[in-house]
Amino acid sequence: MKVIKLNITGMTCAVCASRIEKAVMEAGAKRIDVSVTGNYAKIAFDEGVLSEEMLINAIKKAGYGAFSGDGTQHKEKRNFPWRLIAGIVISAVIMYLSMGHMLSLPQLPPFYSHSIESALLQGVLALMLSAVFYKYYTVGFKNLFKGSPTMDSLIALGSTAALLYSGVTVVLAVTGDSDLSHGLYFESSAMILTLVYLGKTLEDRAKSKTRNSLSALLSIAPETACVIRDGREITVFASELRSGDIAVVRSGDSIPADGTVIEGEAVIDESCLTGESYGVEKTVGSSVSGATVCSNGYFKFRVERVGEETSFAKIISMVEDAAASKAPIARLADKVASVFVPAVITVSALTFVVWMLVTWLSGGSPNASVAFRCAISVLVISCPCALGLATPTAITCAVGKGASMGIFVKDAESIEKANKIDTVVFDKTGTLTEGGLRLVNTVTYGIEKERALEIAAAVESGSTHPVAQALTKAYSDLRSGCTDNCPADKSLMIGNFKEHSGRGASADIEGKSYVCANLRMMNELGVRLPEDSQSDGYMKAYLSENGTLIAVFSFFDMPKKESADAVLALKNQGKRVMMLTGDNAFSAEKTAAQIGISPCDVVSQVLPDGKGQVISSLQKQGFRVAMVGDGINDAPSLTVSDLGVAMGQGKDAAIECADIVLLFSRVSDLPVAFALFSKTYKIIKQNLFWALIYNALCIPVAAGVLYPLGILLSPMLGAAAMSFSSVFVVSNALRLTRFTYKNTEGVTQNTEVNDDIKTNTNTNTDEKGENEMFGKKQEIVLSVEGMMCNKCAAHVEEAVKKLSGVKKVNVSLEEKKVSVLCKEGIDEELIRKAITDAGYTVK
Repeated sequence: MKVIKLNITGMTCAVCASRIEKAVMEAGAKRIDVSVTGNYAKIAFDEGVLSEEMLINAIKKAGYGAFSGDGTQHKEKRNFPWRLIAGIVISAVIMYLSMGHMLSLPQLPPFYSHSIESALLQGVLALMLSAVFYKYYTVGFKNLFKGSPTMDSLIALGSTAALLYSGVTVVLAVTGDSDLSHGLYFESSAMILTLVYLGKTLEDRAKSKTRNSLSALLSIAPETACVIRDGREITVFASELRSGDIAVVRSGDSIPADGTVIEGEAVIDESCLTGESYGVEKTVGSSVSGATVCSNGYFKFRVERVGEETSFAKIISMVEDAAASKAPIARLADKVASVFVPAVITVSALTFVVWMLVTWLSGGSPNASVAFRCAISVLVISCPCALGLATPTAITCAVGKGASMGIFVKDAESIEKANKIDTVVFDKTGTLTEGGLRLVNTVTYGIEKERALEIAAAVESGSTHPVAQALTKAYSDLRSGCTDNCPADKSLMIGNFKEHSGRGASADIEGKSYVCANLRMMNELGVRLPEDSQSDGYMKAYLSENGTLIAVFSFFDMPKKESADAVLALKNQGKRVMMLTGDNAFSAEKTAAQIGISPCDVVSQVLPDGKGQVISSLQKQGFRVAMVGDGINDAPSLTVSDLGVAMGQGKDAAIECADIVLLFSRVSDLPVAFALFSKTYKIIKQNLFWALIYNALCIPVAAGVLYPLGILLSPMLGAAAMSFSSVFVVSNALRLTRFTYKNTEGVTQNTEVNDDIKTNTNTNTDEKGENEMFGKKQEIVLSVEGMMCNKCAAHVEEAVKKLSGVKKVNVSLEEKKVSVLCKEGIDEELIRKAITDAGYTVK
């Protein structure tokens, strides 16, 4: 199966998209997604049956242009100004000649009102204008004769009818068989073309704004690359890179492809892929991704994935696929649009016939002019542009806005499904929690806590076990934030190190024998342990000195700082929040308590297939369930759920099974996604409502139902109304590009969710938890200018968090304030400098 993207020209409405879809599918394609807003189609086909050339020919036979690459669309845009200017000028002259006397404007002899000279000049100008907008005729009549009329067919019919009727009237006037007082519609023919073209121009410009987010993503990728060939550096187009090439990257360069560093080192800005604002150090053997930026340094890397195989290209493809896909709610509009044009032509013909019958039965009142005027008005006011644009413009705006926020949706149907979700089920480890152990409590016996941690970290320094990593990190954090009573600033001499697989490690330090191990090994060694140190449910590590217990360390997989806020926000949106985990009940309930999930909504000790069964059970009870996970074990439940949500830094299997991907792996982005898609769905329904109401109200008025009240719609006003309806629909969708998220309750949950875990309840020590290890705290609040979005806030937060002694950072975009909880005595100027160095201004 091969998938190609073709640019489409000549497509003006949803009817055009339907015709293209039909032509391509009849040619033998497996699938096609046509983007009305993007003017392109993505087509999946069997290479053994079809070729790109055959598909292009099928589209051309349907009456449209197709090509791969760029160029034609830009050429068409350059044509807009002169055609529009010509249309406005010529139409203004025709309007002056035909209606100037109504406004008491001076008459220019011999072109007086209703004179033969004036009528002939209007006719010549109208023909000139028809030549300027000839495409409406060539495309419109071509599709009409093929039996598949489009919007252009309605315009062509209405304008041509006005021209022919007026031309016949002029001929009769010249021969003396008629007068010109009520029979000329040259101004209607001209204004129909000009107003429709003006509306189309405004519509296209508005639609281009819906593609801005996608264009911004595309512009990130570099166009050129520096490679080594024949022993020298040369610059080539990025599209010419091949797997195995050696590329050179310097400070400030964008990386042109995915690969592995083979020489040098650098700091890479990967924010376009990960959302993290801080640089990532890369050395020999490190992988690098295309479209990321070398902030500092120099390196060479071996190209491994190019073009559509790069991580960045896959993101772009996902966004484009979603923008071109159709939501179920759009299919009804497509069906209506596909039969709408033939129906309008029929209604127009019936309108003419009915009014002619009324004229005949009433003895000449009204007259044939009314019948003709009403028939043309029906044609030009009924174009289904607004109906066809109602959904795709909103989808494109939502997809682009979501992508800019790190929220990627795989198809439009997922947006619709998201609005029906009433229950959100989270995986625990790595989704709601950090996914790694953290030291949360230390109890010592006859030794200072700092010294016990120093010894334990030294004993475990040669191990890669998660407990060992948690101990060494805790000691590193202690040293970075310590000012008083610090452990000795020297490396301990370690001898006889031995790692006991799955149990712990042992070593000799300063002539004493130390063991840092789990309960099982301590029991094997006969070390006496207090009973209360074994029953609180935390993961434990015990430290003994010459066979005597001197410390007990407690560990926990801490909730992510944003998990509590995410849970609160989802509840504010009216959703039930649950948690599934394979961990023990204590760990699950403790985590749930910290982030605000009810105990009755926690399911623990459940296997991967069991998660899917829980989801299915909820669905049978009538719940619409979204599953959020990041691991391979979450893939089955992501598949069976109504809406699968994966973390961007999770496993590929989870991402493949998900409908929505949170690129930055922040659970706090989930309520943002729900809010964005809720607004999108509302705008889609608004657009469809107004598009349908517009036609339902305007067609009868155009047909003359209000004529007995003295109201008769001009074809010019009909053209203006039709154009306005399309612009209105697109402009309404553009509101999504200004989407901002705020908790509906205006509440910001304290992100320090683990204070109770950090409190030591063991009475065998005078110190109360890890917090006291760092001394007293102070809060510093600063006003910061220059923060424009969530990414800016994350940038500021990361910059401040790197400072020693900083415990917590809260950033408020709305108030433009940064609140820092830190060790007492930290110089405020250090915090100010960190924010300033990050590129923001502290007031």
